[in-house]
Amino acid sequence: IDSESIGQGFCLSCQRLTSLSLGDEVDVIYGNAFQSTTALTQVLDTNKVREIGRYAFEYSAITGLTVHNDLQLLKENVFMNKNLGTLDFTGTDVELCNETFKNAGLTSVNFGQTLSTIRNAVFADNNITEVSLPKSLRNIGVGVFVRNPLDTMTINFDIAALNGGSPSPARIMFSGSAVNTSPSRADD
Repeated sequence: IDSESIGQGFCLSCQRLTSLSLGDEVDVIYGNAFQSTTALTQVLDTNKVREIGRYAFEYSAITGLTVHNDLQLLKENVFMNKNLGTLDFTGTDVELCNETFKNAGLTSVNFGQTLSTIRNAVFADNNITEVSLPKSLRNIGVGVFVRNPLDTMTINFDIAALNGGSPSPARIMFSGSAVNTSPSRADD
C-alpha cells in the first residue's frame, strides 16, 4: 500500500486477504480498516505506523505482533480476534486505550522497559499466565488482566509513582481478584 493513511473500513470483511504489506508510507490505519478479514494472518512492514484506530484488525486471524518504535497509539479493541498469541512491545512507549487487546487470544506479552500507561481492561479475557510489568509503568487502569489464568506477576515499577502518586493504594486486577499493593499495616 502506497499511501500515508488507510481509511476507515478500507478492506472491511475482505474474506480472502491473507497477508498485508504496508510499505514505508503508511503512518495511520483508521478504524475498522481490516475488521473481519478472517483469513488475514500476517501484517508486514509496520515500522512506520504511528496510530491504529478502533477495531482496525478486530476478528482477523493475525497470530503475532511486534510493536515498533514509531507506534504511539492503539485505540479500543484493535486486535480483538482470539488468535494473536504473542505480543512484543520492546523499545516503544505506546498508549494502550481501553480494551485494546481484550479477548485477543494472547498467551504472551513482553513489555520491554519503556511502556508508561496501560488503560482499563487492555488485556482482559486472554490466556496470559505470566507477566512482568516494566519499571517505566506510571499509569495502570482497572481490570487490566481480569479473567486471565495468571500464575506469576512481577511488579518492577515504583508503587508510589503509580497513577501520578495518588494517595490511594494501587490495585491490580487479574483472574477476577485484586492484588492490593499497599504497605502492610501490621504495626497499626
